[in-house]
Amino acid sequence: MWFNQYFLPSDLHQALQLLEKYGTGARLIAGGTDLILALEEKKIPPVEVVVDITRIADLQKISITNDRVEIGTCVTLANLIRSETIQQSVPLLVDAARQVAGPQVRNLATLGGNVANASPAADMVPALLAYDARVRIAQRDGELRNVRLDHFLKGYRQVDLAPGEIVYSFYIDVP
Repeated sequence: MWFNQYFLPSDLHQALQLLEKYGTGARLIAGGTDLILALEEKKIPPVEVVVDITRIADLQKISITNDRVEIGTCVTLANLIRSETIQQSVPLLVDAARQVAGPQVRNLATLGGNVANASPAADMVPALLAYDARVRIAQRDGELRNVRLDHFLKGYRQVDLAPGEIVYSFYIDVP
């Protein structure tokens, strides 16, 4: 068994509360393509608690306002490819997403997971960097802080994410 407890919060507040309650024993999951593989291959030890954030509606939105595109962390790469907003506003993201694995993986893999794992093989990072993307991070108190993506990525598997924080979305000023 990869984990002892599984939670499926319906809103951001519940997810943040679970992270606060279980601390370092909790791992977030959305698509799970990286986490499940790491657990299967025993690259990481089993986790105590899994917090599945896929049902949080705010994390699945794609919107454009005032020439700024915002993409929720749980938007799958397949949905990114299909989005007319993304196709018209930031087409390089569509091209990058099409290069990721096959349709089965793209149907599960999320933009947030691809970036927040800080893997050198993260296919979406170069396109996001080309657009000077920003990361919106939900903090324990529910407030959002904004960080440039190039500052969010700290090194191999290291990001600017404090315990109890969740990558909320990515935003890009439309070129």
